[in-house]
Amino acid sequence: MRCAGERGDPYFKTDPVLIAEVLSPRTQRYDRGDKRLAYQSLPTLREYLLISQDEPRVEVLRRSDGGWEHAVIANADGVVRLESVGLELPFADLYA
Repeated sequence: MRCAGERGDPYFKTDPVLIAEVLSPRTQRYDRGDKRLAYQSLPTLREYLLISQDEPRVEVLRRSDGGWEHAVIANADGVVRLESVGLELPFADLYA
């Protein structure tokens, strides 16, 4: 999701505030490594979600004044809070 006006290529966004990545067994190493570092270098990015497809688990990386905070939600009664877009999702809804 991005909060800026459209410009340039509609398939490439340079100023997202939220990126949600669904992990697959083949790509999760890259998604957690080089790709995560590249995304976190974007000055507009405020949250990066890593959503597991193999188990009910969501990791939220959130930019704070002191760097990046990391939270793991794996409880069916939990809530995924997306501060960057003002949204709360029941964890169970992601895996329904």
